Amino acid sequence: MSKSRSHANSVHDLFGRVIHINLDTGSMDQIHIDPSVYRRFLGGRGLNQYLLAKYLLRASPPEDSEIPVLISPGLLVGTSAPGAVRINVDSVNRFSGGIGSANAGGDFARAMKSTGIGTLVLTGQSDTPCYIELHAGQARVCDGRGVWGLRVGDATDTLQATYGHQCQVMCIGPAGESGVRSGCIIVDRSRAAAKCGIGTTLGEKRVKAIVAVPGGPSNWAHEPAEFTRLSGQLWNKAMTSPTASIMSQHGTLCGINTKNPFGAAPYRHYQDGYMDPDRIVQINERAFKQLEGRRFGPEGCPYKCRATYRVESGTYAGSQVDVIEANTIQDFGIKLDIVDPAAIVHAQMLCNEYGMDIDTVAETIAWLCECFEKNLITLEDTDGWIPEFANPGSLARWIERIATRKGLGATLGEGSYRAASVLGSETQTLVSAMKQQDLYEAVQIPRGYGLGAALATRGGGHCSGSPFTESYPGLVDERVGEAVYGVPTAGLPSVYTGKGKLVAFHERLHSINNALGICGFVTIWQRCDLLDLRDLAGLVARATGWDMDEEELAAAGERIHTMERWVNAQYADLGRADDYPPNRFFSSRVQRGPYAGVGLERMAFDEMLEENYRDHEWDSDGRPTRRSLEQCDLGEFSQ
Repeated sequence: MSKSRSHANSVHDLFGRVIHINLDTGSMDQIHIDPSVYRRFLGGRGLNQYLLAKYLLRASPPEDSEIPVLISPGLLVGTSAPGAVRINVDSVNRFSGGIGSANAGGDFARAMKSTGIGTLVLTGQSDTPCYIELHAGQARVCDGRGVWGLRVGDATDTLQATYGHQCQVMCIGPAGESGVRSGCIIVDRSRAAAKCGIGTTLGEKRVKAIVAVPGGPSNWAHEPAEFTRLSGQLWNKAMTSPTASIMSQHGTLCGINTKNPFGAAPYRHYQDGYMDPDRIVQINERAFKQLEGRRFGPEGCPYKCRATYRVESGTYAGSQVDVIEANTIQDFGIKLDIVDPAAIVHAQMLCNEYGMDIDTVAETIAWLCECFEKNLITLEDTDGWIPEFANPGSLARWIERIATRKGLGATLGEGSYRAASVLGSETQTLVSAMKQQDLYEAVQIPRGYGLGAALATRGGGHCSGSPFTESYPGLVDERVGEAVYGVPTAGLPSVYTGKGKLVAFHERLHSINNALGICGFVTIWQRCDLLDLRDLAGLVARATGWDMDEEELAAAGERIHTMERWVNAQYADLGRADDYPPNRFFSSRVQRGPYAGVGLERMAFDEMLEENYRDHEWDSDGRPTRRSLEQCDLGEFSQ
C-alpha cells in the first residue's frame, strides 16, 4: 500500500464513517468523502453544510420528509485539543427556509466519535417512532415507541437503563414531536442544539433520539507526539488566561455584567437597554450561587463551566437543571423583568424537558407581554390568561401552553413573526426577529456585536459572527485590535468604523470553531490571549498531516460562511433586506445608564453592511457572486 493511500485511510479514521440512513426504507449505506472535501470544509458544521448544499442542488425544493438532518462532531473532537467537545446539527431552517445550524457542547460529541461514526445523515420519514443507536462503527434504527411522548429526562433515563450510563443521548422532547416550530435537540439532558427548529424536523421524521454507545479507541493523529506537545502548550495557554478562573467559577453567567453597562440588555422586551442595578444584582452570577451544586464539565473542557442548580424550597421546589447560561438570565430574567432565580431555573427546566429553544420561547412570550401591556391584544386573544412582565407564574404558564399547543399556545409555538400575522398588524411593529427567527439580543450597541447578530446566516444570534472585543475596551486597544483582529477599533463599543470587517473576521472564526468542534470560549472570540488561527491551524496540521497554515484555515472559514450565504440566497431568497434589524432598533434610544440616548443610525449601519460585504467580496445585496464563489473554491455552486 502506498504512503498516500495509507494517509488517506488514516484521515478517514480521524473523521469517522459517514453513515446515511433512509428512514423511509430503513436502509443505510456509507458515504465516501474524498479527503480533499475534508480539507476544504474540515468537519462538523463545514462538512454538514457542504453535504446539505449538495443535497439541495440535487433535490430542490425537497419534500419536507426528504429534508436531511446531518449530525457531526468537529474534526478535532476525540483528540486532546482543549475545548474539542462540540457537535453540530444542520438542516433546512424551519423559520427562514435557508440554512439551519445548531451547535452543542457536552459529552455526546466525543462519545459519537468514539463509535467510529463521524457523521450521521438522516433522510425520509419513519413509519413509527424510532431512535438511532450508534455503536462500534455501525448504526441501527430501533423501535422508539417506548420513549416517544416522554419528556427529555425520562427518555434519557429509559435509554440509559437499556444501554448503561456510559452511553450518551441527544433527544427531542414532546414539543418537537408535536410540531412546535422552536423544537430543539437536548444533549446530555441540558445542552441544547437549539436554533432553527431542527428538533421539530427530527420529530417529523419520527426520530426521538440518537444514542452513542462509546467504546472505540482515541482518534488517530498523523503526528501523535507533535500533536500532544502542541495540545499541551495550548491547554496551558487556556488555563493561564483570566478566562479560566472566571469560567470555572461562574460559567457564562458573568456575561450579563458586560451587557447592561453598554445599554445592551433587552429590558422588558427591548423597551430599554438597561436594567436597574438593584434588580439585576438579584439575578447575577452571585445570586445563582445560592442554588448551585457541583461544578463539572465534559472531558476535554479546560474550564468545567457547568454546574447543577436546584431549588430546595418555595413555589418551584424540586426544579433542577444541569446548566444555567447567560442566555437563560437574559431571556427569562432581563427580557421579562423577572428577578427570582428559582423561577428562572424552573423556566429553563421546562424548556429542557419539553425540548424548546429558550431564546425563541422567551422572545415570543416577551413580545406577547408587551403587546398586552400596550393594549394591542385583549384577554379574548389570550384565552383569558394575562401575559405579564415581572410575573414568574405568567412565564411558566405560557411556556406550558406553547409546549402543549393549548389555545393561543399553538399560535405562539410558531414564533412571534408568524404569530403576529394572526394577532394583527399592530402587533407586527413589536416583533423582534431576524430572518423570521426570534432575536435573542439587543443589536443597537455594541456596534460589532449587534451587526454580527443581524448578519447571522441562520437568523439572529451572537454565535455566528458577533465579536466580544467591545466588551473589553481597556484590554483590546488599537494595537491589540490591529494585531489580533486586523481592526484598530475592535475594542470600541460605540464606534461603527471597522466593525463590518471585524464581524467578517469573526464569521470566519466561528465557522472554523464549529467545523473543528472547538468551544469558542477557548479561542480569541472570548479573549485576545486565547487560541488564535495559528494555534488552530497547528492542531489541524498535526492531526491530519496536511500542510495547513493559518491562511488556509481562514480560507476554509470563508468558504463555509460564503457557502451558507449562497444557500440562503439561492433557496430562501435572503439578501440585504434581511440583514436589517427590526425598525424599533433604529427608532428608539437607550433610556438609562451610561449609554442613555444612544441609538442605532441607519446610515451608519448601512456603511457597516457595505464594509462586511466588501470584505467577503459579495455584491451590494450581500449575495456571493460567481467570482467570489470561485475564489472560495466553490465553483460547483457557481453555475
